[in-house]
Amino acid sequence: MKKMATKNSVFKYFSQKQHLQEFLEDGVVFFNTLSYFLSCEDLARRDVTEDANVYMPADGLDITITTTNQKLKDSRALVSRVKQPDRVFVFCASIELSENLFHKFGAAGCVEIPDVEEFRSRIKRHLIKSAHNIKNKEILFGKIEYYGFEEVPKARYACPKQIIMSKSSRFSDEKEYRVAFAKDVGAFDSCNVNYTLAHGLEINEAIGKPKKFILGSLSDIAKVVM
Repeated sequence: MKKMATKNSVFKYFSQKQHLQEFLEDGVVFFNTLSYFLSCEDLARRDVTEDANVYMPADGLDITITTTNQKLKDSRALVSRVKQPDRVFVFCASIELSENLFHKFGAAGCVEIPDVEEFRSRIKRHLIKSAHNIKNKEILFGKIEYYGFEEVPKARYACPKQIIMSKSSRFSDEKEYRVAFAKDVGAFDSCNVNYTLAHGLEINEAIGKPKKFILGSLSDIAKVVM
């Protein structure tokens, strides 16, 4: 491993050398759907809460029956899920270069992207020009926030943007950096979520097809480090 990495770089781990070369030489960037990770065959990447915020306090949810003002505890979780997760697309990388992640992801190679701002700009330009029937031109980007299910979610439970940019603390070792967009106008609007009280999570079966962007050579802003 090459130890020197630029501050604020992000790192993309590739399972195949061919995909690594296509990324560098042609700028081929794959965006998987949120729902892809709900039933991903790779157990290290599968996350059944990928499209959801889960709030499950240790002592139960505080429930008030409005007609009688009766207060009680409920052992179920409050689950808020992003609507149509098969129409939300994400590119996943990490802010950490490590052998542990290399092995966890079953990687064949890793690319460092020191100029993250330029990388985002190229994705944004492609999205604006896109002919993929993508009506929503807003792009989300940044480090993933990790949380425990017992933590009070505040506004996150009703905010698709925050749900998309957060994950269960079970995955905190990945130190994920994410770029995301949606096909539909209004996809990121507050309260554009479905709420349920549940003991378990039902997986959305509609996985959806990934989006493939071709940005042109990225060799001027990225390099192989593993």
